[in-house]
Amino acid sequence: MTTTIAQQLSYDPELLGLSQVAGQYLQQGEQGLPIARKALELLLIDMKVADPALVRTVTDPKVIEKTLKNQADVYEEHRAQQTVGDMLRTYQVGLEAYLGTEKAAKARAELQGFENQKYGDITRKLAQAEHIIKGFKIGSNTKEEAEAAQKTLTEHQKLMATISILRQARMSAFGQRTETAYAEDALNELYADQEAQK
Repeated sequence: MTTTIAQQLSYDPELLGLSQVAGQYLQQGEQGLPIARKALELLLIDMKVADPALVRTVTDPKVIEKTLKNQADVYEEHRAQQTVGDMLRTYQVGLEAYLGTEKAAKARAELQGFENQKYGDITRKLAQAEHIIKGFKIGSNTKEEAEAAQKTLTEHQKLMATISILRQARMSAFGQRTETAYAEDALNELYADQEAQK
């Protein structure tokens, strides 16, 4: 049996998904570059990467961009291979924080039918269903095919919304953590310089 890159990693590949936060800051150009750098630094810390040479690579914007692309690629490979059960376990703390223990248990029970399905298989199935519905609108698919496709979309709607909401909440929390860490570093640097000038 072959192993994927994500399976070979010694850290939680789910952390790589948070690299999208750094990517959002990088898209802001020069202004966002220091915050993107800080996001990558926090990810390296969370991954327990101790190689100082790797941390130093976070200074060049082109290296940051390439690093983010590599992390995104590995994350997408990992996410496509994950089962829904794996994903729900990853987000369990968030689910309980937002719904409370009792409602979270009900939500997991409701989504249990999807537990062994791979996320990548589900997203492909939903993309195909959307394609069939579009095809019906232009006359290349039958009404029956479109109705079956709509049923597929409806059956998966709550699952996909749940995963999306919890993932976005996790990314938002990481973004806030990044901005707080950046602000602390920037202010300490700003006032350290003033003290040195005295």
